[in-house]
Amino acid sequence: MKIGIVSCYFINNYGSILQAYALQEYFGTKGIECDTVSVEGLKPYLDAQKRQYYFHNIHKAGLIFSKLPMIYLKALRKINYRNLGIEYSERVRKFDDFRRNFKLSGISATSPKQLTDLALTYDAIVVGSDQLWRPDNIFPEYYTLSWVPDNIPKFSYATSFGVSELDGCYKSKARTFLNRMSAISVRENSGGDLVKELTGKIPCIVCDPVFLLTKNRWNTLSDTGRCPNRKYIFTYFLGRGGECRRFAEKLSDITGLPLVGAVHNDSYAESDENIDYPIGDCSPSEFIGLISNAEYICTDSFHATAFSTIFNKKFFAFKRSKSRKHGTNSRIESFLKMTGLETRLVTDVGRADDIVLNDIDYETVNDKILSFINKSCDFTEKEILQGVSFNVREKDFASQLD
Repeated sequence: MKIGIVSCYFINNYGSILQAYALQEYFGTKGIECDTVSVEGLKPYLDAQKRQYYFHNIHKAGLIFSKLPMIYLKALRKINYRNLGIEYSERVRKFDDFRRNFKLSGISATSPKQLTDLALTYDAIVVGSDQLWRPDNIFPEYYTLSWVPDNIPKFSYATSFGVSELDGCYKSKARTFLNRMSAISVRENSGGDLVKELTGKIPCIVCDPVFLLTKNRWNTLSDTGRCPNRKYIFTYFLGRGGECRRFAEKLSDITGLPLVGAVHNDSYAESDENIDYPIGDCSPSEFIGLISNAEYICTDSFHATAFSTIFNKKFFAFKRSKSRKHGTNSRIESFLKMTGLETRLVTDVGRADDIVLNDIDYETVNDKILSFINKSCDFTEKEILQGVSFNVREKDFASQLD
């Protein structure tokens, strides 16, 4: 049995690369031979498709406006403003080093036709996790598995739409590729609602792959070299929001602890230069270490929130966008609701003094997360692994008849 995993392992984002690693590692612990499908040769095609998506949607002011912070950050890197270009190059180098942990497919396709040929070398293809079914990712039709032949089983694991609603044309595309799936699982309740609306099927809501690995396993990957030799508050903000940063500063004032931040990721905020320890070039392993050793975490990132709970940390989560349609809040809200941690979502910075006093009952939270993990493992066992095994036996039987 051999499985091909389609993921965003090549993205230089901490959550993206760590969840992609976790899914491959998890299947490996089950004794399954699996590769992560390499996209090295396909990047020019995917980049061109992504540009075409934004060209077709240039009339959507909200969509274009949401990309301005990243465009601005890239411009600052280009001119090496405050050494942003140098620190980013170093971060990319560290991400490339971490990617050596992946077992990539021996062939790197350069076109959809070659992808189809590659798919034929696997007994099944699994797509996931992360926001692979966002509209801009649906458009290139890579994560939709449209290139996988009908006779190859296709599964999704914890795949996210990244939004709570889809526009008309993307609803049609999603309906088509979802109906080709052998079994569907998604990461958020909102994604489950979308699948049910489009197909009539009720997908399994499963945990993000980072939860499939134990805290001890993550500790073996952790690098604490960038951690101060004292207690600290770790901040990781992907948006430019001022409220979350003001809360972190207030938390620092209340506790007397310094701010350590992984900065300059998806946007540039001038105020990030003023924190005690701004780090713009930490590796994925250093990112894990900074969370696991922090006293408090403040973040608008789903995966930083997830790792905070894995390491049983006191954390505060924030909405990155006020928009329901184009916001990326649904996955954090869904997770906090499932774990009973809704109060960790900060909506009133003025109540920082009261919020800080609230402890987290991790005994109860861990029980809920463990139950969720077990449900997710049941899905992989019964739907994916047993489904693939049955398909392999059928193919073997058919070949004996030939």
